[in-house]
Amino acid sequence: MRSLQSHLFIMVFVEKKSYSVERYSKEWDAMWAELATLPLNEGDRVCEDPSTGACWEYLGSSAGDHHFRHRHHPKTLQQERFVAKAVKEFASV
Repeated sequence: MRSLQSHLFIMVFVEKKSYSVERYSKEWDAMWAELATLPLNEGDRVCEDPSTGACWEYLGSSAGDHHFRHRHHPKTLQQERFVAKAVKEFASV
């Protein structure tokens, strides 16, 4: 049974295509703008933490979603994650 579970996991993983958005493209600007609109960020796309230097990081994209992480957000003082939806035209990539 264990090997069957491993194979199922691999099949599911392969089905989810991951990709990176080209820097400074229309999609790049849109996803970072969406991140900045979060009340937590108050319009700031970076949100650099003065004590650690941590800021929002783009982790990659999959299945029409863009994944971000902040290791130590200055407002919450903890790790934060955010998933931005891709624009309609881009989501089919």
